[in-house]
Amino acid sequence: MKLLVKLFENMLLQRKLIVTYSIVIFIPLLVLGSYAYFQSRVLLERQAVQSIERELDTIESHLAYKMDRYNAIMDIIILNSSTTRILSHDYIDYINLAADLKGYLDPLFKITTLSNAEIRQLTIYPNKSLPRYGNYLLNAESFQYESLIDRNRLINNKIGWYVNTQLKRIEAVRNIPSASSSPSLGFLYMSLDQDQFFAGLEGTVSTPGDLKIIDENGYILFAGTEHAQRSSEESGRHLQLQRLLPVSGWTIQYEMSQKYVLQETESILYTMFLIIGVCILIMLVLSWFFSRTLVRPILYLYTKMDLVKRGDFTVQIRSAARDEIGMLTNQFSDMLARINELIEEVYQHQIKKREAQLIALQAQINPHFLYNTLSIVNWKALQLGSEEISRIVTTMSRFYRKALNKGNNIISVRDELELTKAYIDIQLIMHDHSFEVHYRIEEAICEYDMLNLLLQPLVENAIEHGIDHRREGGGLLLLEGSAKDGTIEIAITDNGPGMEADTLESLRLGKGRGYGIFNTRERIQLLFGPEYGLRIDSRPTEGTRVTVVIPAFRRNS
Repeated sequence: MKLLVKLFENMLLQRKLIVTYSIVIFIPLLVLGSYAYFQSRVLLERQAVQSIERELDTIESHLAYKMDRYNAIMDIIILNSSTTRILSHDYIDYINLAADLKGYLDPLFKITTLSNAEIRQLTIYPNKSLPRYGNYLLNAESFQYESLIDRNRLINNKIGWYVNTQLKRIEAVRNIPSASSSPSLGFLYMSLDQDQFFAGLEGTVSTPGDLKIIDENGYILFAGTEHAQRSSEESGRHLQLQRLLPVSGWTIQYEMSQKYVLQETESILYTMFLIIGVCILIMLVLSWFFSRTLVRPILYLYTKMDLVKRGDFTVQIRSAARDEIGMLTNQFSDMLARINELIEEVYQHQIKKREAQLIALQAQINPHFLYNTLSIVNWKALQLGSEEISRIVTTMSRFYRKALNKGNNIISVRDELELTKAYIDIQLIMHDHSFEVHYRIEEAICEYDMLNLLLQPLVENAIEHGIDHRREGGGLLLLEGSAKDGTIEIAITDNGPGMEADTLESLRLGKGRGYGIFNTRERIQLLFGPEYGLRIDSRPTEGTRVTVVIPAFRRNS
């Protein structure tokens, strides 16, 4: 079983589909065909039983007709007035008796026996003593079958049928009733040739089988032809029905070999196999066509995937089909387009990274000259007694020292906040302290690191586009910092004029002015991913709030 499963798993998809279609079609056809075949067998057996029943009806009618006919013959003799007169009259001499027997009884019996060739003997056994007259009149004491007489008396003047197995004769016995209250006058005995009695019986049977007539003792009175007799001796199952003849006590037995019953099912079986074969052939052709139709787009997709595997990312593939394969093809096309976009983004990222490295290299070269120059300016300001200039120069020196950060792109949050505070102090001097600054920074975030110079461009935008555009009242700049769930958020809020909704949406999409915001967002997402960046909230007359969202991390952890 495992070998078959493994063999099926290793098949090509088209072959799997053909095998699956074959099984799905073949099994129902086989079940339906088998059901039809066995139902036809049951129907044929039922029809055979009905046919045998009709045959038994015909045979029973045929035998009943014959028995009624011989019963009628015996009635003619028994009820004949000459017969009853001869048997009931007390003759004084035998001359008158002989005249009556010759004149009446002899012609009646001769006509009866001559017109019915199967009658072998017709005899009256009177109860009183009468002389023998040929075989037509015999003494009752000479009758060899006394048991028949006793039984015949018990059946109340009805005919009794018996079998003489030695002579192969069918014998019938009837009481001869008396017109007076005296006992019966005797009985009439009729002996029939067994073969002639059943002659013509086989001609009434139209179906092949074994017909038998059996008496009460199991003696076979009649059997069909040799061919019919051989049918019962054949091996296999047989259908057998019996019918009891109440008048004689005989049994009609008809037996048919199931081989003859089921001959017609062979043609049904051959037809069923032919239909199944044709259906399987049609199914194989259709399954090959449909499987090829299904597999073709998969093979086409596989070919394109193989090209991509070999490094060709310029592959163009689209499908107009709306099925699962078409959806898969279009998803692969979209994925390939996205891969090309990512490749381009990585390429641009590498370019920007090299530019940043160049800028950092320049920053490592220039600070010495800048620091020396600022130091000289500070010394000259102190010589001249200008403390304000000295304070400005010292603040600028602190700002640039933190901003350049020895060329490093990563700085501690504490140093970034000090750098931003130095920049704000310079702006306060430049703006003659025309706005207020408030800090709400959680001490916990100062232990983490962040990108250098993230906050300064945002503070610059808040002052330039927010506070500087206030028409009345003092400006306010608020810096807030907190850490939550592994994320650091630093918000810069101004009380400037705010922005309209379309301007805000354009800024969120990186369009229009706001290069500092766009550059800051890009730097964050290039390093940390698209889930981080900037969150901008603003309403007209209510100011603007820009929140920096970065992960809480340390360089050395």
